[in-house]
Amino acid sequence: MTGLRRLFRLSGREPEPAEDVSAEFEAHLQLKADALAREGLSPAEARKEAERRFGPMSRFAEECRDIDGKERRERRRREWVAGALSDLRLAGRSLRRAPTFAVTAVVVLALGIGLNATVYSVLRGVVLRPLSFPEPDRLVALHSSNPAAGWPEFSVSATDFFDWSRETRSFASMVAWYDSRAAATGMGPAEHVPVTSVTAGFFATVGVKPALGRSFTNAEFEMGAPRVALISHAEWATRFGRDRSVLGKHWTLDGESTEIVGVMPEGFVFPAAPAGAWLPFQTPSDVSTQRGAHYLNAAGRLTQYATIEGARAELKTLAARFAGEFPRTNAGWTVLVRPLRDVVVGEVRPTLLLLMLGAVLLLLLASANVANLVLVRSIGRTGEVAVRSALGAGRGRLVWHGASEVLVLVTLGAIGAIPVALASIKAIRRFAPEGVPRIDSVQLDIPSLLFALGITGLVAVLVSLAPARRVLRADLRPVLGGGGRSTGTQRGPHRWLVALETAVALALLTVAGVLVKSKARVELVNSGFDPSSTLVAGMSLPDTRYPSSDAIVQFQRELLAQLQAIPGVTSAALIFGLPLTDFGFSGSFTIDSVPVPDGDNQSAQLRVVSSDYFTTQRIPIVEGRGFTSDDRRGGKPVVVVSAATARQFWPDGKALGHAVRMGVRPGDDRPQGEIIGVVADVRDRGLDHDPRPTIYALSDQVGVSEVSLVLRTSVTPLSLVADLRRIVAGLNPELPLSGVRTMEDVVRGASAPQRFRAWLMGLFALLATGL
Repeated sequence: MTGLRRLFRLSGREPEPAEDVSAEFEAHLQLKADALAREGLSPAEARKEAERRFGPMSRFAEECRDIDGKERRERRRREWVAGALSDLRLAGRSLRRAPTFAVTAVVVLALGIGLNATVYSVLRGVVLRPLSFPEPDRLVALHSSNPAAGWPEFSVSATDFFDWSRETRSFASMVAWYDSRAAATGMGPAEHVPVTSVTAGFFATVGVKPALGRSFTNAEFEMGAPRVALISHAEWATRFGRDRSVLGKHWTLDGESTEIVGVMPEGFVFPAAPAGAWLPFQTPSDVSTQRGAHYLNAAGRLTQYATIEGARAELKTLAARFAGEFPRTNAGWTVLVRPLRDVVVGEVRPTLLLLMLGAVLLLLLASANVANLVLVRSIGRTGEVAVRSALGAGRGRLVWHGASEVLVLVTLGAIGAIPVALASIKAIRRFAPEGVPRIDSVQLDIPSLLFALGITGLVAVLVSLAPARRVLRADLRPVLGGGGRSTGTQRGPHRWLVALETAVALALLTVAGVLVKSKARVELVNSGFDPSSTLVAGMSLPDTRYPSSDAIVQFQRELLAQLQAIPGVTSAALIFGLPLTDFGFSGSFTIDSVPVPDGDNQSAQLRVVSSDYFTTQRIPIVEGRGFTSDDRRGGKPVVVVSAATARQFWPDGKALGHAVRMGVRPGDDRPQGEIIGVVADVRDRGLDHDPRPTIYALSDQVGVSEVSLVLRTSVTPLSLVADLRRIVAGLNPELPLSGVRTMEDVVRGASAPQRFRAWLMGLFALLATGL
C-alpha cells in the first residue's frame, strides 16, 4: 500500500507532512520488526522490541514534520519568487515591444501620482503639519470679538490683554505682539526689515530659546529702557555673516541704536510671518486709559490640565465683567479663543482641500485610463492566456502574470512622479499668492514620499482590477477549441471605464469653470480707483529724525514737490493705508461733538491722504469737493468721508457741513474737522469684500510717518523707480523704500488667491480632458 501511495503521488496532490512522516516511520518499524521475527521472536514481541529500540516515536515524528514543513514552505517560496521574477522579466520584455503603450501609461501614471504627492505636500506643509513649537496643541490664539458691531474677530487692546494675563488661571503664560517695519541703516544700503514687538510672556509661551545669546530681561520691557533686539537666523547669516561676536553690537533701527542680545534658531517664525528682529514691547505709561485701542495680536499657552472650552468660558466671564465696569469701551465685546494653528492656516484650508479633491479625481481618471489601456491589451492576448491555462497555470498564476505588467508600469510611473512632484512643488512655492502661511517650508519629505508610495499601491490595485476580473470570469474553452476570439468582443468593463473617465473629466471641468468664472467676476469688480499708469512705494519716517508732526509734514511737502517735478509724473500723492492691502486702522468718532451712547458702534476706518490723492487715484467726488492746496496746516480742519460712511451715518443724505472728531491719534494730531466732500467707495480689504466706512483726513493737518507714495505717470511707471529712489535718497539717504510696484500689481495681488485656485483646477481639468 505504501508503494502504491508513493506511486500515485506523481499524479495527485502532495501529501501533508504529517501523512508522509507517519508512513515513513511505519515502514521502518515494520522492517525492524520483520528482522527481529526472523531472529526467533514472536511477531508481537518483535514489534514491541522494534518500538523500544526506536525510542520516543512521537517526538521524532514531530521534529521530522517540522523539518519537512519548513523545507516545503521554503521550496514553495523559492518557486513563487522565481515565478514572480520570471513574470516581471516577461512583462518588461513585453512592454519593450510596445513602447507607445508603455510610455503613454507611464506618463499618465507619473502625472497622476506626482500631482497628488505635490498637493499632499502642500496640504501637509501648510495645514496638517503641527506648529514648530513645544506642545503646539496647548497654544491658542486670542481675539477680541464684537459681532454686533461687525467685528467677529478683532485685535486686542493692551489694557484688556494685561488684565487677562493677570486674572486668568487657565493659561501658563500669554504673549501679545504687533508687527511693523523698521528702517535698518548703518550696514549697507538702507532697507526695511520686518520687526515684531513682543510682551514679556513671549519665550514662556513659544517655548523656544535663542540659539545664540540671551532672552529679554524683565527690565527691558519697562518704558524708557535701553533698546535691545533678538535677530533672526536669516538676518544673522546674510547681514552679519554668521559672526558669533554679533552679540553686543548695535544696529540702527528707525534711527535708534539697538543692541543685539541674541539670535533665534534657524527657521523660527511666530506665529507664521517671518521677522528680521524681535523687540521688547515697552508698556506705555498710559496703558490704563487705552482700553478702547485695539492693535495687538495675542496668544496663550494653556496649563497642562486646562482645555480650550474652559479657557474660553473664563475669558468670556472676564469680558462680561469688563463690559459692565467699562461700558464706553467694552460694551458688546467678548473674547474669541481658537487653536493657534487654525488661525495660522486661516482661509487656506478650503482651497487646499479643494485642490486635493481635484488631484484625487485626476488620479482616479489616470488609473481608469491606464486600466482601459491594459484591458484592451489583455483582450488581444486572450490566446496566450488560454495556452498558459492549458499548460497547467491556475487562475491565480494567470492573474499575477497580468498584474506583473501593471506592477512594472506603476513602478515606472511612481519613479517618474518624483521629478513631477519636485518641479510642481517648486512652481507652487514660486507662484503661490502672498499670505499663504508656511509655503516656504513645503517640500517632498519622507511623509510625502510615503503618501506617494501608498497611492502607488492603490493605483496598482485599481489598474489591475479590470484585467483580473476578465481573467477570473473569462471562458477560455472556445479559444482552445478553435472558436475564435469571441471573448475579445466583451466590452462591458471597457465601456464602464470610459464612462468613469468621462464623468471625472466633466466634474473637473465643471469645478474649474466655476472657479474661472469666480475669478473673472472678482477681476471685474470696480475697485473704486484707476490703477493704470500708477507707481506706488512704501515709506516710514523714523521718530528720531522726525519727532513731531511739523517735521513730518515739512518733509512730505518737499518730497511731493520734487516728485511732481519728475518728467513723466502727472501727479503725486501719499496715503496712510493703501487700498486693497487689507490695511486696517479704525476708530470711534463723534458727530457735531454729540457723545456716542455706551455700546453703540460709531466707528470708521481712518485714511490720511495728501491734497492730490483723489485726483491721482482718479477717485470720483460724489458730493461737495475734495482737498485743495488751500486746505493747509494751521487752517480750518477739514475731512472727506466715503459714500459708505455717508449712507450709514447720514441716511438722509446730508453729511456735508457736519463736524466729526475721531478718537484715534496716528500721530500728534487728532483727525477732526468739517465734512467738505463725499468720495466714491474704495475697496480696502480686497475685491471680494465690501468697502468699509472711511474718513479721510489731510496729511498736511494730520502728520503720519508711515505712508505710501502714489505717482500717476504718462510713461511706463517702473521706468521712474530710479528717479524716485534718487529723490528720496537726496532728502534722506537713510530712508528706505519698500514695496515698490505698480498699482496694477496691487490689484492683481488682490485677486491672486482666486486666480491661483482657478489656474490649478484649470490645469487639472485640461489634463483630465487630454486623458
